[in-house]
Amino acid sequence: MGFEANARSRWYLSTIAADAAPVALAYGLGIEITEFCMATNLDVDYDPWGIAARTKAEGIKHLTFHAPFAELCPAAVDPLVLEVTRRRYIQSYEMARSFGTSRMIVHTGYIPNIYDYSYFVEHSAMFWRSLLAELGDGCELLLENVFDETPDLFVNIVREVADPRLRICLDVGHANLKASMKPVEEWVALAAPYLAHLHVHNNFGNEDAHYLPGIGSIDMPKIVSMAMGLCPDMTVTFECRDAQGAVDWLLAQGF
Repeated sequence: MGFEANARSRWYLSTIAADAAPVALAYGLGIEITEFCMATNLDVDYDPWGIAARTKAEGIKHLTFHAPFAELCPAAVDPLVLEVTRRRYIQSYEMARSFGTSRMIVHTGYIPNIYDYSYFVEHSAMFWRSLLAELGDGCELLLENVFDETPDLFVNIVREVADPRLRICLDVGHANLKASMKPVEEWVALAAPYLAHLHVHNNFGNEDAHYLPGIGSIDMPKIVSMAMGLCPDMTVTFECRDAQGAVDWLLAQGF
């Protein structure tokens, strides 16, 4: 059993899985490059990580690039932090383009109980508008939730920016963590008007475990079916540490 040709461009495997590249090649799927999630891998530690990422990308037709996220905040109060955030995202986009993709996952940078909600939305929107203007046409930034408490945050940021180059990457595993105040189904429903990409991995709500889709408290067949029904052009990355296990689950579900 395999994938129909027109379905292969929908499904991606995250390179957090050691077997992501060979499994993606075997089934004709895409990969999401995660070697640069740590900013130092863009420059200070580039040699081992860059070589590894380019080796994995060889022969893969569909690529998505995950930008770094640690200490980056698009709504930072300190202008120096904002400048570092801007520079790292520009550097990341240039790296993504060198791999042949213009799709880049970025994080909201939100930390609960630190920032005023309205301030964070307003200043994030200002940041993304400015960055999109600098990156120019052709880019696609996908804004991902992590420890966000509700989907309102990234929905309101994307709505405020009102630019088709900024859309949502809903991480359903993160939406199930204890920081979340909404059920995963509500995250999908509210994100749907702006949803372009889904991160799929499971957990039991207590830690960001990145388990296979069938291991955890999320009813993953229900969630993926719901998201695909609402957003038929959406793409999906399995952000698990076992790529073959994720593909086995996907094929067993009949998607």
